[in-house]
Amino acid sequence: MTRLCPTVTFVALGALTLAGCNAAADPEASIDSGASEGSDDSDDSDVSEASDNSDDVGAETENDGDGDGDGDGDGDGDGDGDGDGDGDGDGDGDGPAETGGDQSETGSDQGESEENEGPVELCPGANKPQPCVGGEVAGYACEAVELLSIMGSGEIGGGSISDSWGWTYRDRIFALVGTTKGTAFLEVTDPCSPIYLGLMPQSSDSNAIWHDIKVWDHYAFVVSEAKGHGVQVFDLNRLLDATEGETFDEDAYYDGFGSAHNIAIDPDHPYAYGVGTGSCSGGLHIMDLADPLNPTQAGCWGEAGYIHDAHCLTYNGPDTDHVGKELCLTANGGGKAFSIVDVTDKSAPIELSRGKYPTPAYTHQGWMTDDHKYFLLGDELDEGKSQEYTRTMIFNVEDLDEPVLIAEHQGTTKATDHNMYVIKDKVYQSNYGSGLQVLDLSNVAAGELTQIAWFDTRPDGEKGMNGAWNTYPYFWNGRVVMITGGGKVAFVTLTDTPPG
Repeated sequence: MTRLCPTVTFVALGALTLAGCNAAADPEASIDSGASEGSDDSDDSDVSEASDNSDDVGAETENDGDGDGDGDGDGDGDGDGDGDGDGDGDGDGDGPAETGGDQSETGSDQGESEENEGPVELCPGANKPQPCVGGEVAGYACEAVELLSIMGSGEIGGGSISDSWGWTYRDRIFALVGTTKGTAFLEVTDPCSPIYLGLMPQSSDSNAIWHDIKVWDHYAFVVSEAKGHGVQVFDLNRLLDATEGETFDEDAYYDGFGSAHNIAIDPDHPYAYGVGTGSCSGGLHIMDLADPLNPTQAGCWGEAGYIHDAHCLTYNGPDTDHVGKELCLTANGGGKAFSIVDVTDKSAPIELSRGKYPTPAYTHQGWMTDDHKYFLLGDELDEGKSQEYTRTMIFNVEDLDEPVLIAEHQGTTKATDHNMYVIKDKVYQSNYGSGLQVLDLSNVAAGELTQIAWFDTRPDGEKGMNGAWNTYPYFWNGRVVMITGGGKVAFVTLTDTPPG
């Protein structure tokens, strides 16, 4: 590591058919490209096809090895990659994860941040945070952050790095990182000295860069676009006594679908939502997690077709007609729109509305603000086409039945956007070639976002789909931010004083 600062198998549910559960691929044919394991020519792009039987998931592959591709994807997933290597010999991927359930001993999840601020001193060991001085730290461009540590993929079991999420147990924090080899587990209680605990190998013999992780209580649920991968279930309590470099078996396995692009979990209710699968027309494949080691299918919603990502939550905003309802805000990929779906009744989800915006290319991912008044949305393929700079759509969703686009924020760089998450008055964006960008939400009601911090994990250029795939900002209420992608796992902390 480069420290820069001194089985249980379940019965298949494939025969279970619910309304709208016909299997179908994304008609736009993909936006998260795949990268084969062991290849240094892969690319991180996020353009994938929701096929349960395909290993050819897109063609924008991003790699972080000696010459990783920097694909310029289009709606057909046929980007071209030119080598953009950063020397780690691993590619990069996409997607987020989540924690939920009884939060008395487990960590915060998907925007529902808890008030645990962590220890007074973030790094009690020998390694200390390294400040950003003159816009640079250890060769990386930066602003208003301190670098805690950074690791290459070879230090976490190898493979191409993609999605990530976290888990908190009392005063300990753990990083869960998806790679083409499986899921890597790190303890980052001292984020200046992260410890690689080991790897849970993936459950498929085929390779795909997308490995996405969510957490319910103390269980991780892992999906991948690798053929036949299903859902791996892992009891995170096993990490509490783990030694370094272990190989972990899954604790349980769900085979109600094969490949999936992503998985979402409402942190307040024990349900998971697989998206981009070969079931439910590529829409929401709903799983009951009441018994986490024995998930069962609870429902299905496919009226919008293929779904690329979703933010699922229990609504507590200003629209009194829907307070207390369980919702999923879905990014519909090639459908070029997002949907607000009431999933309270798992057997009969209801689409409340569908939001659109000008010059769409591929509706990728979005996140609701903590007050549930606004929805921030990214389009992965508009940069370099209709947009010169990174674009973030801002929707007013105070009336869930009629979302209103109030602004299109133009970022400070031309990077392709990927994933974003919200804590209180900040949105943390992973924008591929420009890394982590943190924006202030104080004036979001007026349609204004202001960049206050950033850390560029890929200093060699901002275009293309190689670089920061995901950010996880929920460790200790935003004090430790993880960035994954481009062959790296980085940990930073924001400084108290934003740039003036």
